[in-house]
Amino acid sequence: MKKYRFIGPKLAVILVFSICLLRANAEITVSGAADSLPQVVLSGLDCKTFVDYPTNIIKSAWEGDKGWVVLPEIRYKTDAAQKCLVLQARVPQLRIVGAGFDGWNAVLELSNVVTLCLCKPKGHLNFKTGVDNTKPFKMFFPDGATAQVGAGSSGIFDEFKDKTYYFTGKGLITAINAEGKSVIVEGKQFPMEGGPLVSKVDAKGVSTTVRLLPSTVFKVNETENGGLTFTTAEKTFSIAKGEVKEVTFANGSVITVATVSGGFQWAVDKGEFKFSVVDVPTWTGLGLTDQAGKMIWDRTTKSVDLKNLSEEGELIVALPAGSYARIDPQAVLQYAAVGGTTFATSASGGRATLFNSNISLDTKLEQSNMEFKGGLAVHGSGGASTDFLNVNLEWASGSALNLGGSFGKAQVDPNSDKVLSKAASSSLSGTLDSFLDEIVELDPSLKVSYGDNGQIILRANVGSYHISIPSLDHLSIDVNQGDSVMLSMDHGSGILVATALGDNQDSIKVVVPNANLPVLNSSQSVTLNTRNGKVVSASSGTTVFFDNAGAGFQLSSSGGNSATPIDTSKIDNSLIIQQPVSPQ
Repeated sequence: MKKYRFIGPKLAVILVFSICLLRANAEITVSGAADSLPQVVLSGLDCKTFVDYPTNIIKSAWEGDKGWVVLPEIRYKTDAAQKCLVLQARVPQLRIVGAGFDGWNAVLELSNVVTLCLCKPKGHLNFKTGVDNTKPFKMFFPDGATAQVGAGSSGIFDEFKDKTYYFTGKGLITAINAEGKSVIVEGKQFPMEGGPLVSKVDAKGVSTTVRLLPSTVFKVNETENGGLTFTTAEKTFSIAKGEVKEVTFANGSVITVATVSGGFQWAVDKGEFKFSVVDVPTWTGLGLTDQAGKMIWDRTTKSVDLKNLSEEGELIVALPAGSYARIDPQAVLQYAAVGGTTFATSASGGRATLFNSNISLDTKLEQSNMEFKGGLAVHGSGGASTDFLNVNLEWASGSALNLGGSFGKAQVDPNSDKVLSKAASSSLSGTLDSFLDEIVELDPSLKVSYGDNGQIILRANVGSYHISIPSLDHLSIDVNQGDSVMLSMDHGSGILVATALGDNQDSIKVVVPNANLPVLNSSQSVTLNTRNGKVVSASSGTTVFFDNAGAGFQLSSSGGNSATPIDTSKIDNSLIIQQPVSPQ
């Protein structure tokens, strides 16, 4: 048994193998778990994470990233910006356990990497897998549910006092819930929920077994004096006009609500809350831990407006016909029920997208009204909408290219081509045929060419496509029918190059949150440093840089031979556009 002496400051956050925890000092032991796998137990105090380094290595754990600390079973370092732990296994399999998260554990494979951010008091754990991981990061939940998380994916496990939980994420994540049912976990729908089985006696005295779930369902109704009444299964409470109230529930959920003109504002400190308005039963909003929003509605028109007030992350709303809307921070989604599965939407202030879960179809919402029937946009109803089929890409140096999305899962080996089409996809149901007939006249078709140098060319033969790379948070590329984009990724440096090919008729749109990116016309390319999403602006010769605000500045005189080349190696997270273009 090996021991490592850790002397820590007031924030005693500890990386442990078979843990011994003290608030200021921790003795760390390495031993085998019950199944003989080496085990690391993570403890997070004060909602900051994780490691007190040995004083002979680093004076303070939070001065910055000081590089890897190497132990026989693991390598680890801190993510100084997020106060998280980056962990790499040096054994064939390493089991990870969270102190205070009873029943949750995970297995990390040899040489694979995971970043973990744990908040023990809140029962909240964030994770992100390494982009070059070769095997899934396996997660095991208290009720028997499981998940496998592929490279470059991220997610949240949020547990409550009654041992219920929700699990959500983005990327290559496959999950099976406690009932043995496959669950889509991709951040476009409501989270996977779980919890223990308990016995309950109904009104007739009959005992039944049910599974506890974490969500608190709110039904909101107006009162005559301008206040609001909130009804949940656990309690009913009211707030008067102008009142602010914090409400706590038995499972540890906490929400603050306040009336505003025509509705209310809410902020979730901890919980999974589902909001519905009595007069608009076809609309259900979702608020998760650390999210906030403002709802306004009109009972006569059966309309609801929802603004995302969260600092980061999308709000999700469930709509008719298996549709879900995603709303970026500061964006407003406007919804009006028409009847049955027909409804109208518009969006302003930021990006909002409607996802049809039946066929994995994204439709970008516009400022003008758009009508949907059965989860599909009714063309000619107002607003220039484009229906985009989703394609997710994941690949590492020298490995096969993995695809997911509207065509189901597929794999392309290096130095080969594949055409994705409705006919070629085994995951599409017969229902999709009738749905897609309303969208395009021909079957959707996307050609994927994958070179042995890691270069990818995507050509939209029929249909338009929303290309996303889950390992790069929120980065997406829109390719219209008949156009092509070439992608090249240096996984070591995080540099991504996207090029609009020369025969394109339309522009390629690259979307990065908080960045004002010009569209790419034929033969133009963009180079992104994807490490933390920041964009630095500069302009010189035929190279143009844009920052988050979209404003450029001149590094050297334009035109003549005296222009000094830009040393891009000294610019963190730069955006480079070949050929001068103006911000859109």
